[in-house]
Amino acid sequence: MKYFEEEQGLPPWFLWLMLPTVLVSVGVIGSLLYANGEKISQGLGDVEKQKDFWWSLGITIGVNLLMVFLFFWTKLQTKVESGILMIRYFPFTKWKSFPGKNIVSFEPVRYSPIGDAGGYGIRKSKKFGKVYNASGDQGVFIHFRSGEKLLLGTQKPAVLQDALKRIV
Repeated sequence: MKYFEEEQGLPPWFLWLMLPTVLVSVGVIGSLLYANGEKISQGLGDVEKQKDFWWSLGITIGVNLLMVFLFFWTKLQTKVESGILMIRYFPFTKWKSFPGKNIVSFEPVRYSPIGDAGGYGIRKSKKFGKVYNASGDQGVFIHFRSGEKLLLGTQKPAVLQDALKRIV
């Protein structure tokens, strides 16, 4: 039985940071090559330089588009069902399961994603142990029997806490 399910993407402002990065990197390569005095895009100059230009431009655009798509597809997925807490940071990790019987305690917290966790994503923190977060500044801080600690970012800390109560 499912007690909780949530899917969070990266914050929109984070995604908008990617657009200038793409434009600047493509612009810099084009400007540098044009500044060499070669109008490569018009077919003038050395054939090898033309190939280098198109390869550089293609790789730059390809890498930047890949980064943008990865940021759009990146999702922190959390489920609590049938005695198990499950987490996945798609597309980078597989589902990771934490049996409810291994959870000692948990509490809702507010934290600074940059100050306490070093940013969004999967992080290590002295204060919180392993951190999974995608957006916002709320989460549930979980302590395990093994001594391991986990901060799980969520937009619904009270609902996640209620679901965890059902499996512990």
